[in-house]
Amino acid sequence: MTDLVNFIRFNDNNTLSGNIASVAYDLDIFGEEFDSTNAKAPVYRLFAKTPARPPRRDRRHLEEAEPERRRLPHPLR
Repeated sequence: MTDLVNFIRFNDNNTLSGNIASVAYDLDIFGEEFDSTNAKAPVYRLFAKTPARPPRRDRRHLEEAEPERRRLPHPLR
């Protein structure tokens, strides 16, 4: 997309594209014309690309950093 934020552009081929951003999110959106017999239905169906999640860290890095823990017996056993 471009460096613009918070905009919607209506394209020549009956689609739209744009960007919605705030401090908490930055979403690229796009849409296509929506045909419906309902007069109150939206004119466009909107889609957003989900921002990439940061890679999930597994527990190995925690196990390497923590000292080895001794497993204590359960008091009721």
